[in-house]
Amino acid sequence: MTHIRELRDSLAHGATVNQLELDTVIEELNPQKASLRPKDKEELLPLFDTNGKALDTFVPRWICHVLALRHRCAHVLLIWRSQAMGDTLILQIRSWDKDDSPGRLDISVGGHMTANVAEVTALAEMLQETNLTIDDLEGSTLHLIVGYPFDEEPRPAENFYNSEWRDVYVGYMKHDGLERIKFPDGEVAGIMLLPLKDAQQLLQQHILPMASALTHSLPVRLRNLNDG
Repeated sequence: MTHIRELRDSLAHGATVNQLELDTVIEELNPQKASLRPKDKEELLPLFDTNGKALDTFVPRWICHVLALRHRCAHVLLIWRSQAMGDTLILQIRSWDKDDSPGRLDISVGGHMTANVAEVTALAEMLQETNLTIDDLEGSTLHLIVGYPFDEEPRPAENFYNSEWRDVYVGYMKHDGLERIKFPDGEVAGIMLLPLKDAQQLLQQHILPMASALTHSLPVRLRNLNDG
C-alpha cells in the first residue's frame, strides 16, 4: 500500500503524466483489482484538469478511484412543476447493491463521462437510471448550470480516493413525465419528491443519509437560483 500511496501522490490527479506512463501504471495494478476495488467498473474514463479541460489520457474507472485521477461526471437535477407543491426536485434513492453510497439519497441522475460531450453522458444516464429521454423535458433541453472540481474525502478502507470534475445540469420535466419514471438498470431503488423551497432544509438535516453528489451539486443549483 505504501507504493500505491506514493503513486497517488506522484501522479497529482493525472495532471503530470502522459498516456504511456499511465499504461505502465495500469499494467502494474491490473493483477491487484480483486483486492483493491473488486466491484468497481473497468470502463475507460478520460482525465481532466482542475478547469475541466481534457488531458487526452484515459484510465480504467477503478484505477481512477484508487489513485485519485480526475475524471468527469455529469449530474442532473430534474424538476417537476407540481400544482400542489410548486417546483419539485426528483431525487433518487441509490440501489442497496451500489458499491458507493448504497441506499443514500442522491441527485436525480449522475454518471461518469465516457463520451466526448458531458451532455451525451447526462442524457444516457437519465435514460438508464430513470427511463426518461430528452423528449420528456420541457423544451427538450438540459440546461448546464456550472462545472466545478471536487476531491472527495478519502476512504482508505475502501481504497477510494475520488477526484472529479462535475458538470451540473437542470432539466424541467414535463408534467406527465413522472408516470414514465422507472429504473431500467437497477441502480436506483426509488425516488423522493422534495419541494425546491425545502431543499436548504434537506441539506442541513442529519437524519437522511445523502451521497456527496447531492450534498455538493444541489447547493450549486440553489446558488444559481439566488444569483438569478
